[in-house]
Amino acid sequence: MNNQSGIFAMMRSWVVSVGSIAILILAGLWIPKFWLPFVAIALQLLIYARIRSQRESDEPVCQMMPFVATRVLFWSAMTMFFINYMVAKGYIHYFSSNINPQNPYITVLVVAPVEMIVALWAIVRKDPPYCIECRRRHGEPVERGFIGLLFAQESKYQLKMLVVLSSLLAIVSWSYYFLFYINVNINTPDRFFYVWVPVIYTLGTFVYMWMRYTAIYASYFHGAGSNAVESELVTRVRFLVFSGDRILIARSERDVLNSVSNKYDTPVSITLPRRDNIAVHEAVALFENATGIARPKVRFMYKVNSSKRESNLFYFIVTLGDAEIAESRLPADGEWHTIQGIQRLMNSRRIDSRLSAAIVRLYTIVMAWKMYDRSGHRRYSIKSYRPSFSFRDIESWDVDYNDPEWLNISGCNEDKRFWRLRRFWHRYVNGLK
Repeated sequence: MNNQSGIFAMMRSWVVSVGSIAILILAGLWIPKFWLPFVAIALQLLIYARIRSQRESDEPVCQMMPFVATRVLFWSAMTMFFINYMVAKGYIHYFSSNINPQNPYITVLVVAPVEMIVALWAIVRKDPPYCIECRRRHGEPVERGFIGLLFAQESKYQLKMLVVLSSLLAIVSWSYYFLFYINVNINTPDRFFYVWVPVIYTLGTFVYMWMRYTAIYASYFHGAGSNAVESELVTRVRFLVFSGDRILIARSERDVLNSVSNKYDTPVSITLPRRDNIAVHEAVALFENATGIARPKVRFMYKVNSSKRESNLFYFIVTLGDAEIAESRLPADGEWHTIQGIQRLMNSRRIDSRLSAAIVRLYTIVMAWKMYDRSGHRRYSIKSYRPSFSFRDIESWDVDYNDPEWLNISGCNEDKRFWRLRRFWHRYVNGLK
């Protein structure tokens, strides 16, 4: 069961991420402080290699915690390099005379504050770079159903856990440093507080996370039978219906998890047994059967599918004339709104999250396509110029909405600071094409 794999993948991500930081602290017992930052860089590269390999796999995985762990290891290494350099040059004595050149720093005193700062940054940032890239590649959490919403919820929970873990380690270790530590050598009590307490504490979080995700899976397993979450593999086909500069929406009674809802959504949505592809002519037939409109203008928009063993989602764009609307079986309570009306409803959170995600994607891709070429250069010399956007022009936009490159260009283009460096990083480090 793919959702089971996704649930326990969250636990594995925690073990790999927090465990690698604990390994760095433990390594300080035997590895000289001069070489320890190289160990941190090596651990970072190993985690990054894991992220790259899992990106190409079919397993549903949230890489938020490994992403944070790579940042913790990197900045811990940079701090260690800096301290080693200051000690080697003798500059450290300008800041403190209580420095032992044989033991210039204690690993946990460096790692725990860095860990806390990076975790807080990821929480405050709300949209860390890795989450943005994940949504561009796999779709918004709400579009991925249960597993997407689980990843969104649990990644935030794990970040909060990391803040608690690192804060307690920082408080305990620094309190011991100021109250009891004598900077001559590392004795048995020092090893206990600086090494074994962090390691044992980390192992304790492994047990806690195992219990948590076992309970979540048990809840999912029992809830699936009562339709709390959708357990069967299905294909959902959703149509965005346009006429002129308006889009059709209607009240929806159920949300993505089949819970009671009273928000606006697209009125034409069809659920089928799981399929890998839906051709345009098949989408035309589905729309005809649902609305009674013969030979509508249908265009493929995009597909959300992060794994061959998950349910998937297809979006299609339909443009109608007034005569077709009059003869259709479209919902009598449907409402036609311009982009301004949709924006007001979105701001008041009255639009279903799935529809919001589709409209935001439509707008983001069209504006990126209008403003920049595929290399990220501006199409127009006027930097502040922004082209107009209207649903009326949707048939004339010759852009592939299923191409995530336009989403990447929207966040990495000539108008962004250091955009060439960002583009290099995306292409050759993150592996984004």
